[in-house]
Amino acid sequence: MMPQGGENGVKGGRGDAPGAAWGGDDRHKGSGGHQRGRTRVGPADDDEEVVEVDPAKRFHRYKEQVGTGRFKKVYRGYDTEEGVDVAWCKVFDFEKEQAAEILEEMQKGIALDHPNIIKCYACWECRKTGCINLVTELFTSGNLRDYRQHYRHLDQKALKKMGRQILSGLAYLHGLKPPVVHGDLRCDKIYVNGFNGEVKIGDLGLRTLLAKRYGTSTTSADDFKTPPEDMYCFGLCLLELFTKVYVDRSVPYVECLRQLRKAKDEKVRDVIALLLGDADQRPVPTQLLESEYFRKPHVDHAATPAPKQPHGASHDAGKLRGEDYNFVVAAEGEPEDGKIHFEITMTKEEDPETVQNVGFDYILLEDSPEQVADEMANSFGLSMTDKEICAAALREWLASRDLPCVVDTRH
Repeated sequence: MMPQGGENGVKGGRGDAPGAAWGGDDRHKGSGGHQRGRTRVGPADDDEEVVEVDPAKRFHRYKEQVGTGRFKKVYRGYDTEEGVDVAWCKVFDFEKEQAAEILEEMQKGIALDHPNIIKCYACWECRKTGCINLVTELFTSGNLRDYRQHYRHLDQKALKKMGRQILSGLAYLHGLKPPVVHGDLRCDKIYVNGFNGEVKIGDLGLRTLLAKRYGTSTTSADDFKTPPEDMYCFGLCLLELFTKVYVDRSVPYVECLRQLRKAKDEKVRDVIALLLGDADQRPVPTQLLESEYFRKPHVDHAATPAPKQPHGASHDAGKLRGEDYNFVVAAEGEPEDGKIHFEITMTKEEDPETVQNVGFDYILLEDSPEQVADEMANSFGLSMTDKEICAAALREWLASRDLPCVVDTRH
C-alpha cells in the first residue's frame, strides 16, 4: 500500500542551526533532546553500547548527548517496546530536599495527553547518582528559539499557526482539574517538527528550579505557578517569534514595549501588549483562541463544491473535519482479492480551493489505517491531529462495512 497522487509541497532538509542569543540558558543540538537535521533511528555507529537501562528495562540510554541546559543533560535513548528513538533527560544540580517536589511535578507529565504537549513515558529518581531521569518523545528539529533564528523569513501565517498550537497546549493544561501550570514557558522549551510545522510544549516540572536560575533567594516556585504567569510568558514567546529577539521575563515592561515596536503586524502587537499588561486583564487561552487574531477563518462548507467521486460504485464514508484539512474518504467498488481501492480527498481548511486527491489500493489483512495515515503525513506534512483523524476516518469506513481492520500495535 502506497498512497499516490496529489502534490507534495513539503519543504525538507535543514542543517544544524546556531543557538539564539540574549541569555538563553539552554544550549542544544536539539533542546530537550530534540535534535536537528537527523532521522536516524538507534545509536550512531560508534555509539552502540547501551550505558544505562531504566528500572522497567524498557528504555536504553546511549552515550550520545543531544542537548544540554543549566539543570539537565539529554541523551539519545531507545524504546525497546515501540522500536523508536526517545530523549533521555537527566536533571541534576538541585538540593536534596527538592528532589521529591521535582519528581512529583515531572511525573504529572506522564498522564498528560495532547497533540501540543511533549509525551512523557517514564520518570524516576536514581538514588545512587542523585539525579532525576525523564524519558520523552524525541523531536528532530530542535527548539522553537533555534528554529526561528535559523528560519528568519517565516511567513506571518506560519508564526500565527505556531502561536495557535502553543495556545492549544496551554488551554489543555489550564483546563485540567486542578490546572497544570508550566511555570517557565519559553521558546527554548517548545519543540518543533519542521516537517509539518507541529510544535509541542516541553520541559514541564522544572519550575522548582526557577529561583535558582534567577539567582535570588526572594523568588520561589510559587511566584511562577499561576495561569496568568504562563500567559505572560506566552506573550514573551510571541514577542520573540514576531521580532526574533529574546526578552527574558526579568526585563522591565518598558523594554518589552520598546522591542514590541519591531513587530510589523499591528494586531499581534495588540495581543502581545495585552498579555504583557496587568495580570487581571490577561485573557485565558480559550479566549485568545476565539479572538479575531487567532480564530481560524470560517469556511462555508455547504457552499464548497463536493469533491469529485471516483468512477464506479462508490461508498462515501462521510466528511471529517481536521485541524488544517477536511477529509472525505470514499472507496471504489467492493473488496476484490482481499483489497479495495480508496480515494481520500483533502480540502484545505483555510483555503477550500486547495484540494488534494489521493488514491491507493488497501490490502485488508495487511495494511492498517495507521500505516496509511503515516504515509499521508509524510507526503503532505499533516499535523499529528490530522494524521489521527485520517486514520480514524479509515477505521470508521471499515467498521461501517464490517470489514477487517488490522490493529497497528506500534501506534
